[in-house]
Amino acid sequence: MIQWKTPASGDFLLLKEAAECSRSLGNDCCAVNLIFYSVKYGTQIAVQNGFLLRRFRKQDGTEVYCFPIPADSHTAAALEEGNTEQLLSVCRELFSDAEKNSVPFHFALLTDSQKETAERLFPRLFEFTETRESEDYIYLTENLANLPGKKFHKKKNHINQFSKKYESCRFEPVSDRNKNDALYIEEQWFSQNGGEGDSGKEFERIIIKNILNNYDELELSGGILYADETPCAFCIAAEITKDVIDILFEKAIMPFAKDGAYAVINREFAKTAEKYTYINREEDLGIEGLRKAKLSYYPDIILQKWNGEKK
Repeated sequence: MIQWKTPASGDFLLLKEAAECSRSLGNDCCAVNLIFYSVKYGTQIAVQNGFLLRRFRKQDGTEVYCFPIPADSHTAAALEEGNTEQLLSVCRELFSDAEKNSVPFHFALLTDSQKETAERLFPRLFEFTETRESEDYIYLTENLANLPGKKFHKKKNHINQFSKKYESCRFEPVSDRNKNDALYIEEQWFSQNGGEGDSGKEFERIIIKNILNNYDELELSGGILYADETPCAFCIAAEITKDVIDILFEKAIMPFAKDGAYAVINREFAKTAEKYTYINREEDLGIEGLRKAKLSYYPDIILQKWNGEKK
């Protein structure tokens, strides 16, 4: 029987190791996301036979399972050598778990390689559908930091216009000294964007406060943009693996947002993250304007995601 538990801060290192061992690029493996969104999605985790197991509820209430990922280097090495016996075993335990709870079995957020593995281990057992709205936009950090070539000309223009309008402009890493400025921006953004009564925005505000309260413990990074000494934009990011960092939140308030604050903080943060090959800017949620904005930065990878429904 699988011993499920709600992920907490004490599981941070376990979750980070699992992401590293799986060489994940996806934000669904980000330890901070798993911990702080567990209340919203009912996320539960377990370690079974060397694998990290995850299950959660989609917004429509459907209970789904993520594909098992190695929880340690020994299990990862065995998989690399083609030993799938333990993986088969834990997948069957997940099938039994769903059956015990009288719910249809669904895999969610499968990458291409996980989908191929599921098809190989369980031929013709799953019906797969692509979930475009859940696919991560992943960028080369050096491109976001340097905005090279003609294709980024508009972004550079936005940054130049911002710098001309606000003579005093600076970016500071988030620290104990300026956390309250990040909270100020969040409160202003919440008010300007109709947050009151919007459960999604209200929940996000709670998460941001909790994350800032645990900032150092969770090894987070981020920054605050100031224009003429006014805090006007912030971002918070978390490492997924040593190769990729995930932008958890990025917000700018009016009138600075329309003047180019998002372009500025995007570039300034990327300059501080150059030890990572990639920056994951997460999914577009099927929102057309958000999709257009993410595509405008020319992602190096759009990480395909699939659902797999057991027939």
